Amino acid sequence: YEAMGLQNAILANIERAITCATKLEQQELLNVVIVGGGATGVEVAGVLSEMKHTVLPHDYPDLDPSLMNIYLIEAGNLSAPRPHWGSPESSAAVEKFLRHMGVNVLLNKMVTDYKDHKVILADGSSIATRTFIWVSGVAGSHVDNLGKEHLGRGQRIKVDCYNRVEGMDSVFCIGDQCIVAGDEEY
Repeated sequence: YEAMGLQNAILANIERAITCATKLEQQELLNVVIVGGGATGVEVAGVLSEMKHTVLPHDYPDLDPSLMNIYLIEAGNLSAPRPHWGSPESSAAVEKFLRHMGVNVLLNKMVTDYKDHKVILADGSSIATRTFIWVSGVAGSHVDNLGKEHLGRGQRIKVDCYNRVEGMDSVFCIGDQCIVAGDEEY
């Protein structure tokens, strides 16, 4: 259902871009920013690129497909281990394929905010967009008076199978803020 909703939102933006009032609004509607270079981010970028090359020319002949920009932003780089991309060689092949498909692959770039239809990067640059897709990981929010021994990957709080914070009797944590004991990424 989420994929269909995303597709419908992007198609609605394309239709709005044809008749919008300003070039800035048109660019915001046609720029798609995906954050996260994992399997999902790569797949979404590839599918959208395919759509740009097949659906746009066929269904929207009055719209120049080159106006649609797809950005895939990854905070890491290709030399860092990426289990979802495989070896450095396969990572390079994925990047080369995406670039060949017209995806703007931005490595070593961290997103810090999204406001006023702009994705803000740590280096101060920004990308205008109304389609911002986050498929990257999350980091837990800081909790005062909770020692580092209670934190796991992504600053998430370690809990047992009952969501009890490890080492504490009456303190519980649920949702994206926690990581469960036994999780392979614990």
